[in-house]
Amino acid sequence: MPHRVYLLRGNHESRYCTARYGFKKEVWAKYGDQGEDVYNKFLACFKELPLASVIANCVYTTHGGLFRSIHAAPSQKPKRNKTHRVDLGSLAELSEVKRSFVDCPYEGPNILLSDVLWSRPSNRDGLRDNTGQKLGLLWGPDCTEAFLKQYNLKVLTFKYMVSIL
Repeated sequence: MPHRVYLLRGNHESRYCTARYGFKKEVWAKYGDQGEDVYNKFLACFKELPLASVIANCVYTTHGGLFRSIHAAPSQKPKRNKTHRVDLGSLAELSEVKRSFVDCPYEGPNILLSDVLWSRPSNRDGLRDNTGQKLGLLWGPDCTEAFLKQYNLKVLTFKYMVSIL
């Protein structure tokens, strides 16, 4: 059903995760001498997958969730024990992300790729770095509400979870 089923990129569609969790080894085992070529084609395919979608103008869906504004993102990581403000990103900024990275960057203008694939919800309001995971953000219910209202959406889905306005 090519006009009804769409695949989105998740955090496991990366060189790092495919190597760590056995996908690379499995491809090499199944395809023998052609294993490296087949594996590289998978990685190239992963880069082409969409990062998010809006369904029927009311549902935002992605693997990780919400993301920061690249216009407000710092150019370097903050010094230890220093906090910085993280502003919620826009769908326009998300559409500018270069998906050509196989692995997620830790900083720079394409950090949104990391955010949209690795972020997680939090019960605490606000948008902040996920220091425990090193990639992505933690976002609160206030951010979900603001994002849904800004784009006149009703539902946000991510990693098998749903938030409804």
